[in-house]
Amino acid sequence: MDDRPAVTGVIRRRDNAVAQTPPLGGLPPPEGPSVSGSGTSRFPGFVLGAYGVAAGAAVAAARIALLRKAGASERAERLGTALPPCGPGRLLLHAVSAGEMTAASALASEIERTAGLKLLLTTGTREGRIVAEQVREACRAVEAVAFLPWDRPGAVRRWLARLAPAAVVTVEAELWPGLFLGARSLGIPVAVASARLRPGEAWRYARAGPFFRPVVDAVSWIGARTEEDRERFLAIGASPSRVEVTGDLKLDAPTPAAALPPGWKVWLEIGPPLLVAASTHAPEEELLLEAVKRLRGEGAEVRLALAPRHVARSGEVERLARQAGFGTCRLSGPPGPASILVVDTFGLLSSLWPQAAIGFLGGTLAPVGGHSPVAAAEAGVPLLAGPSLEGVRDVADALRFAGALVDVGKDGAVEELAAALARLLSDEGDRRRRGEAGRRALGSLRGAAARTATRVLGLLASGRRPGPEAL
Repeated sequence: MDDRPAVTGVIRRRDNAVAQTPPLGGLPPPEGPSVSGSGTSRFPGFVLGAYGVAAGAAVAAARIALLRKAGASERAERLGTALPPCGPGRLLLHAVSAGEMTAASALASEIERTAGLKLLLTTGTREGRIVAEQVREACRAVEAVAFLPWDRPGAVRRWLARLAPAAVVTVEAELWPGLFLGARSLGIPVAVASARLRPGEAWRYARAGPFFRPVVDAVSWIGARTEEDRERFLAIGASPSRVEVTGDLKLDAPTPAAALPPGWKVWLEIGPPLLVAASTHAPEEELLLEAVKRLRGEGAEVRLALAPRHVARSGEVERLARQAGFGTCRLSGPPGPASILVVDTFGLLSSLWPQAAIGFLGGTLAPVGGHSPVAAAEAGVPLLAGPSLEGVRDVADALRFAGALVDVGKDGAVEELAAALARLLSDEGDRRRRGEAGRRALGSLRGAAARTATRVLGLLASGRRPGPEAL
């Protein structure tokens, strides 16, 4: 359970990748067919034209649904007809949803601490908007929060021209052709922070070949989470001089803990040990319920909190639990004697970790790639996880070597879940040791926010702008 060799190995891979990358200052002009060579300078315009047709059709369909559900201000923001209430020269920091916005919060805080630069936070979902508003309350550098307009090239370019940001920084896997090429045409530098590409995404982008290359060429700098992410960005055409490994911003983000509804803190503190299944996808809930049923049949006592990744699935998850013979209660309602808690309220999952004995990392038995284990590791909670971990590989490796993450195979998952849970439930001291080792391993991987802020601020200070083009 010594976590030091594993953590050292992860850091060594990250530092080796950084050492191979030249300093940001004096970056060469963007490379590739989109910016040089006779007969190729119009290629980004062709890409935007083709993409614009597809984006326009998608937006037309989305507007029908939006007109029924959204207010006037949201419609105007998504259509790009309303500007956020902030001045020009702000750093535009975009994160599509709640998880990415959590990562963005670490970068926003570091920029506030080191530079005092004013920020505009944009997002693509209502959950992301909720987190963004929380970030604005905590970070004085955030001047405004808004939805990023739908990625229609003409509308986005006009919106950017009116907004006049100092730079555009997107977080994780946000690669938008309209946004990136529009910013480039206006001389606005673009960066991708805590950048990740899953194997399937990299394959699809690579298949797009020359159609997607101008979008990658529009990016001035990419800070990849891991060496594997860096290699995938290189595989889709990013210049090696523009991609380096800076780490995962989520590791530096504070874990928000919203107040629990009345009565729930006592319910969580009193009773059998609590297993928190975080950000689950089908069929993970069924597998966990069957494993808990087996444990109860063997005389073990455990409560299970099921927190589906998408809160809209709460009703479906509750029905599964009742069909399996369990009593249930919802976090939005009053506490009850039930052994299954359905987390049906957005933003409260992090408040459960301090009371958890064991955690399950969702999206790892379902082929999703895993969700962030940071909140659980910070709380000193050992985790069970399936094999689908490609989205959180470096952190998962460090936690595994520290003994804080226990692997569960996809084949025979119920049996392996039940056996692992039985072992951990039988030894509270072992659970605590594993949890503390995970907390130490997590601490050793931090620092991405400082590295990323240095690069982003250096990009602004260098004064380099991609050459404007007639797109």
